[in-house]
Amino acid sequence: MKVKKKIVSLTLAALMAAGGSVFAQDLPLPLGHTMSFGPDVTVHQGRTSYFSDQLKKELEKPEVRKNLIAWVDETGLVDPSDTRTRELLADKVLKLVREASVDQIRMHRADANCQACVISGTFTEEDRLDWSRVAKAVAQKDGEDNAIAMVAGEILASTEGIKNAFASLPMKKGTSAKGLAFICDSQYMMPEQAGHSLPFYLFTLVAFDGKDLGFSLFVTDQPSGKIMEADLIKAAEDLK
Repeated sequence: MKVKKKIVSLTLAALMAAGGSVFAQDLPLPLGHTMSFGPDVTVHQGRTSYFSDQLKKELEKPEVRKNLIAWVDETGLVDPSDTRTRELLADKVLKLVREASVDQIRMHRADANCQACVISGTFTEEDRLDWSRVAKAVAQKDGEDNAIAMVAGEILASTEGIKNAFASLPMKKGTSAKGLAFICDSQYMMPEQAGHSLPFYLFTLVAFDGKDLGFSLFVTDQPSGKIMEADLIKAAEDLK
């Protein structure tokens, strides 16, 4: 439990990106993309901060994987007798967390100052196939009643599945300067936890190069989301 609490604390510190480097208005994204913002936005890279290094060290400890496998068992997502899938799911989650980048964009205007945390990562072709196996195992465990898991498994299993998903999803679509297809979407969400609502704003950007999927999640409070939304959409449409 001490390891888990320490990881959570370091993750929150990395999210603040207080010690990260500033790279003008350009935000590096997966698959070699860059989002460029206006002069009132600064980018702070959490990956260069002290807390990011400490978090990486914690995630390398062997007990982290052990705790993740225990977490998989607690969720009940996978049949406990399916050792291969239990361990595969834990390994994929750990890989995703270890390789993800956590950055921050800050907007400074005369009438408001706001920020958004940016969590980015990549699903390689191998990752996609592994996640497809996990999703199908989850669906089978539920007697194939878990339609979302089954559909996700089918989509991730092939290039055509992803291309079809990009074409059919009701999201903004475009092609970056690198010629890669991308989709983006804005959502104002209000999940509930222990009887309390947790309103937040989420901007999602996903790109595909024919093999790998790159994703970036921009998370902030809803008032800040209303201020930053137009800039995020414009930067996504001009993706370089």
